[in-house]
Amino acid sequence: MSETHTVEQTGLVWAIRGSFRRYVQRVARGRETIRGGAGQLADGRLYFPIVGAAFLPAGDGRVTCGGSAQFIGHAGLIDVTLASPAIAINGRIGLLTVETRPGLCVPLVDLCIEKREAVDGTLRTIASTQLREEAVALFDDVYPAGAEFDPLELRVQIM
Repeated sequence: MSETHTVEQTGLVWAIRGSFRRYVQRVARGRETIRGGAGQLADGRLYFPIVGAAFLPAGDGRVTCGGSAQFIGHAGLIDVTLASPAIAINGRIGLLTVETRPGLCVPLVDLCIEKREAVDGTLRTIASTQLREEAVALFDDVYPAGAEFDPLELRVQIM
C-alpha cells in the first residue's frame, strides 16, 4: 500500500506511464510498493524527494532524488523497480536515469523541457518524456524506444 502525500514544495512528481501502472494493478493483479521517502499524491502521481541539486540560474543542472517505486504483477513475472531518480538538464533537453537494482543505473527517459518558471524561490520545470532504447527491456519490450511516457514535473528550491 502506498502512503498518500500532499503536494510537496520541491521534488520530482511523475506518473511514469499511466497505462503501465493501470495494467499492473488491474490486469496483472499486481501492486505498487513505494519506499524511501517516495509517495503517491492524491491525483495518483508519484513523488520523489530531492536529496541533492546543483543548478545554474538559467535552470541547467542536475537533481538527485530519493525513494523508489516497485511494480510487481503476474505473480512476479513483471517486476520493475525505479529507484533514486536522477535528472540532468541542459537547455531544453534532459535525461532521467534510475537505479533498477542496487548498483545498476539505467537511462530511462529523455526529457523535452516544455515549461520552466521560477515562483517564490522554486524553479518549476515541466517536461515531456520519451522512453530510451536502454530501458526498453525493463518493460519487457512492450514499449519501443521513443514511446511517450507521462509528463513529469520537477520543483527545485533556488536561492
